[in-house]
Amino acid sequence: MQTPEQVAAAFDLLADQHDAMRWDLALSEFDASVLASLEGIATANVASSALFLAGGSGREALSFVMHGWKCDLVELSRRMLELAECRLHKFDLRIVESEAARYLADTTEKYDFISMVGELVGYVQEPRSILRAAALRLRPDGLIAVTWVDSSSLAATRQTEEQGVVALVERDDLEIRAWTCETMQKYVDAARLTVVLRSGRMAESPRRFWILRKEM
Repeated sequence: MQTPEQVAAAFDLLADQHDAMRWDLALSEFDASVLASLEGIATANVASSALFLAGGSGREALSFVMHGWKCDLVELSRRMLELAECRLHKFDLRIVESEAARYLADTTEKYDFISMVGELVGYVQEPRSILRAAALRLRPDGLIAVTWVDSSSLAATRQTEEQGVVALVERDDLEIRAWTCETMQKYVDAARLTVVLRSGRMAESPRRFWILRKEM
């Protein structure tokens, strides 16, 4: 499994392509549905505080900053940070250069919404731990949005049973872990979170999108 710095370096190379895909080109059905769900959260709740972990160039934050939320975007790829600054400089957005797990360990901030969109949990060493850490940074009744790769729809390139992970999918110079819905549910339960929405898998994507609520 690669280090966070290796993931950041890979996304430095992918950043401009990824940014164009997220902002300028027609979105996939899956990505469009995720953004619609996030916009629903941003508009249906009183403007409060939101955290975007591995937030890339900030597309998922757009609805929130436009509706007056206090937003923090955390990203380790410097090129992604440059693009986020370019895209969202007109808004009240705090941009932080940090690895997601490190930020969660160091911050004392509390949030009403945390985004882990972009399959963050598949790139980290300990997906169960980062969900627990994110849950600790939520206020009561707060929400987490998370996307991840469902291994049941993939021909796995390598198999492992470590931490319940059933597949490791290789993509260019990145490795992303995938697992079943049953394993993801175990991660959610361990973080004392409740699934309030399940979306995906859509025809063109093995990804899934869940919204989680912090247990009271």
